[in-house]
Amino acid sequence: MLEAAANTAPPAEARSLHVDLGEMLLAQGRFDEARDPVELAREGARRAGDERAEQRAEAVLGLLHHGRGNLALAEARYTRALDLAHRLGDARTQAHALRDLGNLALQRGEHDRALAFYQDALELAHGGDHRLEGVVRGNL
Repeated sequence: MLEAAANTAPPAEARSLHVDLGEMLLAQGRFDEARDPVELAREGARRAGDERAEQRAEAVLGLLHHGRGNLALAEARYTRALDLAHRLGDARTQAHALRDLGNLALQRGEHDRALAFYQDALELAHGGDHRLEGVVRGNL
């Protein structure tokens, strides 16, 4: 159903739906299937100058690469997602990207770097996203 909606929706909505589809497939552990709709959304977003959709796609691609153990690719995608969130002026999305970068650094054993990412995420999320704040505090 989601795939059909994504394939028939107007372009801006289709980009968002393709990212949603990728997130759903990723949550189901269907990494290979998740990549194509998210890449499609990212490329469409780039062509259209839709930085919000591109940011979401980059974040999901980061999660996909992270989940597959491709840490260098994950970091590149997370960093791009953070850059786009910063350009959009979206503190909540920046905080999510910083949390993801913190998780990656923690996995690599880069504790000081992880701490800095988590602290920056908390500063941006403070009082606005209790779930994110709880996750970051738990990681700290």
